[in-house]
Amino acid sequence: MEIRISRILSEYYDYTRKESEEFIRQGRVTLNGEKVNVGDKATLNDVVELDSVRVPLKGIFKKVKQEQAGHAQDSFRELRGEGSPHRPHTDPMDKRGRTSKKSPKKESFDKRKSRRPFEDE
Repeated sequence: MEIRISRILSEYYDYTRKESEEFIRQGRVTLNGEKVNVGDKATLNDVVELDSVRVPLKGIFKKVKQEQAGHAQDSFRELRGEGSPHRPHTDPMDKRGRTSKKSPKKESFDKRKSRRPFEDE
């Protein structure tokens, strides 16, 4: 599996992709000791450095694999008609599918109890 170096930098350092690409253009990023160009990719066995500081790749590749596996599961759910992955499918008539707790019942307003007897003046 290969991942773009700009994505690796943006995932690890919380830069935007454009900021990562700017670092690459400035020549601050190396791949296995050589300067890289925008769009170059790295594998898990490569060494990526930003300003001579090594970027650990193992966690980033693991995250990407999980994302890809999650997208595959989401598309399978959609094919089966189980609803959107972001909003689970629930039948409006099925009370077991609710995720939130019901609010406590409010006491009903009884007009007869709220009336005050007329006071004698």
